[in-house]
Amino acid sequence: MVFAMPLCDHMNATIINAKYENGRFEWLGNPAYHGNPVDPEKGAPVYSFAGSDFFDVLYSHGFDVKLSLGLDFCKGYFPDCCHVDMFHSWNLVFVATKI
Repeated sequence: MVFAMPLCDHMNATIINAKYENGRFEWLGNPAYHGNPVDPEKGAPVYSFAGSDFFDVLYSHGFDVKLSLGLDFCKGYFPDCCHVDMFHSWNLVFVATKI
């Protein structure tokens, strides 16, 4: 499985920020949005802020994990992709292999 998502490097526990259940959307925390190329004006809701415990979830489901950091050569650094001031996160590419 290959996917990209931000990981909040200072958080031990993942924060669940919103949920969608039984056809209903509900904010559990402060509303937060990230970019959405399909609807740039509205954005897409941020359902969670992943902490370091996300690795434990993957390991407990039998996955080995390798990571790559997103690079921004124009800026010359690994970009901080989280626009929410209270969080700091890195844009990571996860490669999770079932073992």
